[in-house]
Amino acid sequence: MRHKYLLLPVLLPLCAFSQSKITPDTMIFSDNPVNKNTIVRSFSNEFERLNQDNHFEERADYPTQVIRLSGSLENQQLDCDQVNKQIDETIVQNITPDKFTYNMYIICTYDPETNLATQFTIHSYFDPLDDNAIDFLKSYLSEYNGTDFLGTKLKIEPAKG
Repeated sequence: MRHKYLLLPVLLPLCAFSQSKITPDTMIFSDNPVNKNTIVRSFSNEFERLNQDNHFEERADYPTQVIRLSGSLENQQLDCDQVNKQIDETIVQNITPDKFTYNMYIICTYDPETNLATQFTIHSYFDPLDDNAIDFLKSYLSEYNGTDFLGTKLKIEPAKG
């Protein structure tokens, strides 16, 4: 008699119980560690919009707008407060919750010896909520898109895909 036929019924149940059960509530997401000389700010109203029951005015199909911008600030002689102030005045204060659903991630890295900013990064996407917001967005893009922004070109583009 072959012994391997006797092992199969013993080992098969062990294999069935060795699989890990992965469910969404057991997944762990961790933030990427940031440099200790980095200031990170984020703004989002996505979850607020999902939890609201009111319906928004129908709008023309308009693509999500994306900002992926990084720049060196080595020769700018600005601290992160000044950098963040300029980001707020140009971007954050214009992409408001009454007009857009948005998500912004802003990073400013600085030299700990001089406290001067060395680099900034902006990752953002936003969608207009209605036709009035689309009109505002078109005006905003014509005023700011392609302009000099902290030593680099501000590029706001429609999402692809």
